[in-house]
Amino acid sequence: MRKLLILLPGLIFAVLSYGQTQPAVVDSFKRQIKEAVTIEKKIELTGFLSKVLMNVNPAEAEKYGLEMIEMAETTRDRRLMIVALLSNGERYSFLAGRKDNIEKATSYYDQALEIAKQNKLDSQIVRTCLLLSELSRNIPDNNKALDYCNQANSYSVMLKSDSITARVHLEYGSVYLAKNDKLLALRNFFAAVRIAEDL
Repeated sequence: MRKLLILLPGLIFAVLSYGQTQPAVVDSFKRQIKEAVTIEKKIELTGFLSKVLMNVNPAEAEKYGLEMIEMAETTRDRRLMIVALLSNGERYSFLAGRKDNIEKATSYYDQALEIAKQNKLDSQIVRTCLLLSELSRNIPDNNKALDYCNQANSYSVMLKSDSITARVHLEYGSVYLAKNDKLLALRNFFAAVRIAEDL
């Protein structure tokens, strides 16, 4: 109880100061976007800005999200287009408690997956499948999550990248934990740890 009383003023201050500093954070991102030299940096910063605005001003967040996609499409760089779509999907997946947000996140992820598959961008396919798996766990639809995880795993084997393989094992662990299969979850978490230690 004493610890709670000590923490309470700090929590109240943090909540109150959050509301005051929000415009400063938004203005900082807007300034950095104007100053960005490369299109990659502009897209990255616009993605961050749209995510920050999602809780405060969803309409403005959507505006920047769509701007980011347009920027990426003008480059015709498939990787940048996927980055923009995934960033928008993540923006909606953060608020996965609502059905319409899940649908929008899924739509952006599906578009990214289609582009990645058409252009044989295996690492982007893995990343997108892992995000779809995570989103499916949040619904929850653990069987669908496992399907996406299996897809990610099949592509990660071809990539032969230890860091990507570790991410796949972590997602497998989370999926099996959600399915209440603790032994398989533990095995996958340990496999990820072993890869991390080797790296």
